[in-house]
Amino acid sequence: MPVPDRLGYSRAPVIILRRGRLGDGGAVGFDPEDVVHSRLIILWGVNPLSSGVHHWKFLLEARARGAHLVAIDPLRTATAERCDEHLAPLPGTDAALAMAMGHVALNEFYFKQRSPYFDDYARRYTDLPLLVMLEERTLADG
Repeated sequence: MPVPDRLGYSRAPVIILRRGRLGDGGAVGFDPEDVVHSRLIILWGVNPLSSGVHHWKFLLEARARGAHLVAIDPLRTATAERCDEHLAPLPGTDAALAMAMGHVALNEFYFKQRSPYFDDYARRYTDLPLLVMLEERTLADG
C-alpha cells in the first residue's frame, strides 16, 4: 500500500518505511514496488544499476509517473548519469548536506507551517518529539 504524500510541495518526497526486526529474520527497509508512488526519489550513495539492477525498473516506472530522481554521490556513477539531477558533494561533506536537508524539513513542516502528516510521522517513527522543544521555557534560576 503506498504511503500518501500530504506535505503539499510539488515534489515532496514520500517516505516509505517498514518496521524491521534485526536478528530474527524480519525484513528491514522498504518494499521496492512502493517506490513507484513517490514524487521525489533520492539515491544517496547507492548505485542500483550496479548493485541493485532489480530495483531500476521500479525507479523508471516512478519517473514515467512524474517522479524526479536525484543521485547524491561524489562519483559520477552509471546511476547518477541517468538521474534528473546529480549532487556530487566532496567526500566527507555529505553529513553537512544531510543536516541542511533536515533543517529545511524541520523549518518548513514543523516551525513555519505545521503539517499534521509530518507531526504524525515524527511521533510514530522517530525520536524527534524527545529532541525538539517547541515551547520557550525559563529555568527556575532565570
